[in-house]
Amino acid sequence: MLPAIDRRLIHQMVLQHVRALPEWVDEMQHPGGQAYTVLTICRAAETLTTGRQVSKLAAAEVGRSRFPGWSPLIDWAQEWWYQGGADSDCGRFEEVHRLVDDVSARLLERDDLLPHSGRDAAQPTL
Repeated sequence: MLPAIDRRLIHQMVLQHVRALPEWVDEMQHPGGQAYTVLTICRAAETLTTGRQVSKLAAAEVGRSRFPGWSPLIDWAQEWWYQGGADSDCGRFEEVHRLVDDVSARLLERDDLLPHSGRDAAQPTL
């Protein structure tokens, strides 16, 4: 077995990924990359908010409840990813870019993202 990875390290790495997503999404011109990006930011939101690491499918479910205004785009991403979408399909680049900008800003503006069970007085707030 592998040793457990410290939750704070996971939290820091996910935050680093979220910080990079707004620039990284510019490279996602094909629908597969766009669907992946939507599901990835939903996964990041769940990890940062609850400490849980979830599958893309579970992330879509919690993403719809956490970001109801983005539900149609999350539905599209889940359908594309799990029902054999093709890169020749029409993508949703502008919407994906807006979702990434919106959700990453929400996640990064909060200073209480690390679940309380993982905090102690000596640990800096991210």
